[in-house]
Amino acid sequence: MMKRNRTLIMMLCAAVCMLALCGCSKAEEVKSMFDPGSKLDIEYGMTVLDADSQDETIGIVVTNNNDKAASSVILKLTPYDAEGNVMTYSEGGSEGGGTAEIVLEISYIMPGEKAGLVVNDIPDLERSPDHVDVTVDDCKWLDESKVPEGDVAITDFDFNPEENRAVVSLKNTTDFTYDLNDLLGVYTLSVGVIGYDAEGRIVGGDSSAIEYLGPDSEITEELYFGGKLYGTEAVTYEPYVKRDDFIPDSAARYYDSNGKEYTAKEVEEYLENRDKAK
Repeated sequence: MMKRNRTLIMMLCAAVCMLALCGCSKAEEVKSMFDPGSKLDIEYGMTVLDADSQDETIGIVVTNNNDKAASSVILKLTPYDAEGNVMTYSEGGSEGGGTAEIVLEISYIMPGEKAGLVVNDIPDLERSPDHVDVTVDDCKWLDESKVPEGDVAITDFDFNPEENRAVVSLKNTTDFTYDLNDLLGVYTLSVGVIGYDAEGRIVGGDSSAIEYLGPDSEITEELYFGGKLYGTEAVTYEPYVKRDDFIPDSAARYYDSNGKEYTAKEVEEYLENRDKAK
């Protein structure tokens, strides 16, 4: 134990010496080495709509302040009771009474961009949490050239919280179809709405899924949400698209824009050849 502690102290001393010799840029490098999320800012907020019936809404926004793309961003959400204790799942729930922590993942966040996540009604809790904590658990940094080509962007957005409805225009510049039916949820697309109060604090969020969005296409859809934001103090709303990384599934069917069908193996080969060509 003494030898291991001495080695750790030597490593830390070496890091301190590096900082003294090389300045603040090296300090950031060392910090990033120990803290993979050091250049990710997290903002989040929650509104409890009904504590007794386990009814809450949580909105999370992550900003990438690095000059590299943040990939496989793993967040950990921990709920607490009013006494500050970490809550546990109910004994009869699917988690069997364990510590209530939720793991969330964001496929990637480009440099300078934001990603929004919505968590509503944490499953298997007997009551709503008093507050939550959201931290970065892991993150990988990539050059932008390594990020999958194309994206989905919101080009127009009009949200009516009283009717739980939004008219959303989306543009898909990827090569693949977003289709909940044909792709069996493998390559799904959802639109999230983060709500802010008059002071600019996040008070929660809501989300809705897109049924179909073809490759290299634009659509305008009327989407219906779960009604979570109507009971909050939200006065402004910010939309986000959550796109999952494409992972070919042998049980799914894939189509190009002309309706031609491809097997999962053919899709895998396409992705491999595309990545090699970069």
